[in-house]
Amino acid sequence: MSDEQMWTVPGDWVPLFEEVLREQIQQTSDERPLAASDALFDLGVDSFGTVELLIALEDRFGVRLPDQALTAETFATVGSLWSVLAGLLQDGTRAGGGSAAWSPPV
Repeated sequence: MSDEQMWTVPGDWVPLFEEVLREQIQQTSDERPLAASDALFDLGVDSFGTVELLIALEDRFGVRLPDQALTAETFATVGSLWSVLAGLLQDGTRAGGGSAAWSPPV
């Protein structure tokens, strides 16, 4: 499996995704691995934290989550958020409205 295929599988996210999450979460240690089923609220992401997380993900990945993706379901769990983000990355939807394939930082 290529690196490009690997990061699009829900639950098998790129390190940058987890890095951004860990910058936003308060109640988990770096030693404990994040699971796709972890509820973001249980990790300490409140409504304000959700906005901060959204901004951080859009900035770091260079994408813009469409309005229809800004739902409680999207931000329910680590896996649900990654699934939406991975879909945008796979589609190549960029923040400026352009389209280009995302590639992981080297």
